[in-house]
Amino acid sequence: MNTHTTDDVLAKRLAQTLEQQAQQDNPALDHMLEQVILQTRVKPTNILFDVKHWSKSVWVGMGSFAIAASFTMVMIVPQYFTQDDAALVVASVNHPNVDPQFLEDFELVATLGDESNGR
Repeated sequence: MNTHTTDDVLAKRLAQTLEQQAQQDNPALDHMLEQVILQTRVKPTNILFDVKHWSKSVWVGMGSFAIAASFTMVMIVPQYFTQDDAALVVASVNHPNVDPQFLEDFELVATLGDESNGR
């Protein structure tokens, strides 16, 4: 119970002190608050879209990126859309030879299987 009353007394004393300080005139504090208000009213500019503030390194960086993107589009991307003729030749050479008689027999078995299933 004692801490509760001590807290109440402390809160009242703090409130009275703050009220007294608020009633007093403090030019330094007023000036500081005015400066803070003025700084919050200034709208910051976006430096990325302000060309006057760009340095040469920004232009060089953007140019390098553009050149790299162009190189990628011209040299690397078309390889994904076209097939190599050499790959096609290698693929056709690697197929094992199939005996034509085996193909005919396999076709006959597949036909007989379809007929026995009622298709």
